[in-house]
Amino acid sequence: MVVLRRRGVKAAAIETRPVDFVASLKRHGVRLSKGRDALERLLAKQPAALSVDDDLAKLRRTLTPFGIAVTPPPQPAVIDVAALRHKLGLSQDEFAARFGLSAKVVRNWEQGRNKPDGPALVLLSVIAKRADAVDEALLAAE
Repeated sequence: MVVLRRRGVKAAAIETRPVDFVASLKRHGVRLSKGRDALERLLAKQPAALSVDDDLAKLRRTLTPFGIAVTPPPQPAVIDVAALRHKLGLSQDEFAARFGLSAKVVRNWEQGRNKPDGPALVLLSVIAKRADAVDEALLAAE
């Protein structure tokens, strides 16, 4: 999996040569429909995530002339849940309730029986940086 982003003035090349761009992706094992989807996202100045057959360096060399940066998807850092919870001044039950988690899951993370991964790790990363933003999002969803 890689993430594609427009960068700099050269990014106009995907606007003037969209067929070449999609054909380049096809040569790297990307289905045409996925290539078109990526093109649309990039034209809208949004990042595009793709699964590709080739290595990162080879794909970078191909897409650099189009003004496209190729990076691996970001990986959230490991989170010390107990330290985060203490920083917020919350008990395990309060932390779990505030952020829509199971108290049992929080206990298991803190006691090392399980480790947060995937979406939970992303949520914890956002809580660590902007707990208020998570609160806002959860209130808006009600």
